[in-house]
Amino acid sequence: MPVFRSLDAYQKALDKRAKDILSLQREVTLNAAKAVNLDRSSRIFESGENANGGPIGQYSTDPIYINTTTPKNVKRKFQGGYRAYKIFIGRGGKVNLFLTGELQRDFISSLVYINGVWEERLKKPSSVNKANGAKDKYGNVVFQFSKEEDEGYKRLVGQVLTRKMQGR
Repeated sequence: MPVFRSLDAYQKALDKRAKDILSLQREVTLNAAKAVNLDRSSRIFESGENANGGPIGQYSTDPIYINTTTPKNVKRKFQGGYRAYKIFIGRGGKVNLFLTGELQRDFISSLVYINGVWEERLKKPSSVNKANGAKDKYGNVVFQFSKEEDEGYKRLVGQVLTRKMQGR
């Protein structure tokens, strides 16, 4: 850190550095946005948790017929409903919004920077429909930021800002 001859000179240098950092807002927040997006993806599509830490929801256990990809491609009845189907295909019985992985892949690549803010905008219409269906069925709490995710974003941005203010 350079030596300053006066408090006023030091304050001017800090003000200039702060102005420079604000002009780098996109760069400063990018890694934090990516990290939190990945955390949210893991929470939703792997752990099957909503923003409050609870389960996203419950799959239906009403009997259902589903075309299975067997050599004969036949309709198969699942007595335990969609939950039983998910277990049958090896995806587990909890709601985690993961079947083919398409929605998760679109979610991970959905970050866009608009008017100084990072937003998640799904690109594929099928993903938008799936996400809207999940929101309708399980509520907005599925895709909202958890308190930990929000704090993590702020912490990561704060670390970058501190390094930038220190000239690193």
